[in-house]
Amino acid sequence: TFPSRIGEPGGKTSPEELMAAAHAVCYAMALNGTLGREKVTADRTVITATVTADKGEAGIKIVASHLKAIAYGLKGADAAKFQEIARIAEGRCPVSNAYRGTMQITLEATVA
Repeated sequence: TFPSRIGEPGGKTSPEELMAAAHAVCYAMALNGTLGREKVTADRTVITATVTADKGEAGIKIVASHLKAIAYGLKGADAAKFQEIARIAEGRCPVSNAYRGTMQITLEATVA
């Protein structure tokens, strides 16, 4: 139902949540693969994606996806290099590439 889609989900998953999950998982694989190619390691990476939708006269339009990447225990790079690698990985992510034409993608990459 529409109320469960935008309000209290009541245990249901919305299409927007599925899009965010797909983006986060795909980006995580692209990021970790890019770290490996750059000979950089992290003890753990945590990725989240937040999809934003607006409701207008034409209905719901998905407008953005914000990726947040945090690297814990980064070895072989500093924070600036991690941000560079994170941007490269975003360009390699197939889901980002599919979404890019229809929504804004932003990226926040930090080292903890």
